[in-house]
Amino acid sequence: MTNDQLIGKYTRLRQELEQAYAEPVSSATRSGLIDRLAKELLDLERRIALLQPPPAAPIELDGPPDRLAA
Repeated sequence: MTNDQLIGKYTRLRQELEQAYAEPVSSATRSGLIDRLAKELLDLERRIALLQPPPAAPIELDGPPDRLAA
């Protein structure tokens, strides 16, 4: 799955989760649906995070002046 496809699926799942929370609390399928969507979102967030480049090295602000120009 491409990054764009993952983001699209993430957006769709977030919308479905919002709709599930909007259902009446007494709905028999509400809690199961919320649990399923939350698990799918968690798995998807992990996949998206793995595709992101690692963060840049921090800049040392108290180092020698020649190293501050990084």
